[in-house]
Amino acid sequence: MIFGMFTDTSIKGRIINVDIKENWTLCSVCECLRPPRSWHCDTCDFLKWNKGLVIGKFVFPLVSFVLDFGEESLYIFLVEINFIVGLFTGFLFIYHFNNIINGKITPERKEAKGVSYNRGWKGNITEVFGSKWYLTWIFPFINSPLPGNGVEWMTEDKSK
Repeated sequence: MIFGMFTDTSIKGRIINVDIKENWTLCSVCECLRPPRSWHCDTCDFLKWNKGLVIGKFVFPLVSFVLDFGEESLYIFLVEINFIVGLFTGFLFIYHFNNIINGKITPERKEAKGVSYNRGWKGNITEVFGSKWYLTWIFPFINSPLPGNGVEWMTEDKSK
C-alpha cells in the first residue's frame, strides 16, 4: 500500500505501445498520445481527462486507508503520524535549544537590544538544567540544583 502512495503512475518519459484511435493527437507537453478533450493540468502537470480524474493522485492515498483499514494500514498510518510528530518535536527542540545556548527566552529573541543574560553555552545550560546538566539529559528526574533563585538573573556583565 505504501508503494501506491509514492509511485508515479503517469506515463511521462516512458515509451508505450498504444493503438492509435480516432481523434487522438500527440500532446505537445509530454509527447504522449492523448484522447480527445484532454489537457495538461496547470497545477500538477498531469494529463487530465474530461472530469478531473487527476484528483485521484491526491485522494487515493487517503481513501486507501478507509477502504483497506487492516493491521498493515494501521501500522503505516502510525509510522506516518510518528514521522510528522517527530519533525515537529525536532523543530521545537532546535528552536528552544538555540534559545538556551544564547541565554534568551522566546520574547527576548525578538528584541535586538536589551540586557544580555548570555553566560556562555555551559553557563546557560547550567542555568536551565542545573549543576548536573550532563545527567539530566539521560535521567530527567535526577536532583540537579539550579544556581539561581528564579527571580534574580545573572547578566553577561556580572558573570565576567
